[in-house]
This record gives sequence, C-alpha cells and structure tokens, in this order.
Amino acid sequence: MRFLLTLCGLSFLWISCQTKSHDDKTTSKNVKLKTDTLLVFSHGDTLNPVPILSGDLENTLRMYSNKDRFEVFYGDRFVKIFSLNKVKFGIIGDSLFRIYKLDKENFQKLATEKSEMQLHHFVTMDITNDGYDDAVIYDDGGSINYDTKVLVFNPMTKTLVHRKYLDLENLEVDSNNHLLKSWHVPHNMFGGSMKAFYRNTKDSIELVQSILCYNQTGKTGNITGSVLRTTTLKNGNLIRDSIVTTMNNAIHIFDHALWNTSKDFGKKKFNE
Repeated sequence: MRFLLTLCGLSFLWISCQTKSHDDKTTSKNVKLKTDTLLVFSHGDTLNPVPILSGDLENTLRMYSNKDRFEVFYGDRFVKIFSLNKVKFGIIGDSLFRIYKLDKENFQKLATEKSEMQLHHFVTMDITNDGYDDAVIYDDGGSINYDTKVLVFNPMTKTLVHRKYLDLENLEVDSNNHLLKSWHVPHNMFGGSMKAFYRNTKDSIELVQSILCYNQTGKTGNITGSVLRTTTLKNGNLIRDSIVTTMNNAIHIFDHALWNTSKDFGKKKFNE
C-alpha cells in the first residue's frame, strides 16, 4: 500500500510494504527500504525521489556516507554531505545542529548545538584568509536578510568549528582587501539599510567601516529627509559622523559607499 503525503510544500511518498531494494543514481546501491522510509523529492528534482529514514537523521547520513555530495531537505530539517579541503563532512539540522567528519567509513560527530537554522544556501569560501576553504550556511528566515552559520576549517585537526562571531548577516568575502562584507535591512528602521567591512583578528573581528542609511519623519509621519551615519576605524579609534540630506541623494551616496551596490544590493549571489 502506498500513499502520497504533502508537507511544507514538499512531497513525500510513504512506503508501507515489505523490505525491498531500491537503486538509482541518487542513492547508494542496494539501499534497503524499510517500513519507516520516506521517498523525498529533493529541491527541484521531482523525477528522482531520494529514500530517507523518517525521523532518523543520523542513519540517513550513514546511509549515504559513500556519496561525495548529498543534500536533502524535508520540512525544516536537512542532511548534507560535502567535501572541504579533501576532507568529507556531514551536517544535520533540526532543533539541533550537528557536525560530522568521515573517519574511514563512518561519520563521527564533532559538535552539537541548539539551533533551528534551515539550510537555504550553502557556500564554501576562505573566510579566515588562511588558504583553506570554510563553510557558510545561509538561512533567509523568510526575509531579505540572510542569517549565517560559519564553520571554520582547522587545518591542524582537519575539523570544522562553528565561530559565532563570524555569523554576519548576508556575509560575503572581499578577497582583494581580505575583508568581510556584511549588509542588512534593519527591521526597526523606516527605509533603513546598513553595510559594513570587518577585518579578521585572531579570535574575533573588528569593524573597519560601516554606513547606515535611514529616513527620518516629521510629526505628521511624512519623510523629512534621510540620515547617513558613517563609522570608520582610524588609528585604532572608531570615528563617527552623520549627515542629513534628501532621500535621493542619500540613496546615491549609500549605493556607492564601501562597494557599489546600485545594481545588486539585496540580491544575494550564491555559488557552490
């Protein structure tokens, strides 16, 4: 007996039958499907359902441990396998976020933390400027801002470590200047936008320069002008300044400050 279940916009095919083998290009060979196994249509791929073990993320990870790349989402949970600097890792997310490293043929857990972050995008790039790629998880949370979780590669132990101080919104890397770029739209500011440059230090980051743009309103609620607030690091001190100008002029200055965002501000670009 089979029936189709739709949940959170994803389709699930529940298998209620005797154990049998299933083999296609998206799964390991000779995977045994049991009565608690779901066939999940992964993102954008409804032609190749992926067998997973319902409610058992760790065993789903182990089931695909021989894959170089594997990724599946169902509801607000995910399982992902990837290689980074010639080391294979796995990550799992639900109410807990877990990091695994492949040791011979088995995934060994490296860390667990409380987190309900979803995986909307996954990018590898050198965050710490040490010549090794790191991993960044992006979660838009249903808004224009992407929260991040940065997993830094340790070349000595060949492990991944979550560095919370690097979890900047809409994080990008300016590889030319070895700086981290971050921008976001403050939810508590009318017409507000902020972008900034940060520099990596040994165990933290420091602000190099930022600019905040927001509209000010009069007593009647109409816009009376726009405020630009800049903060710049000079000789170890943060220098702050602000101006009030017209909205059009403020947008022009903001778009061309730090980096030119006039064409793609708010349009996050991901590559994997």
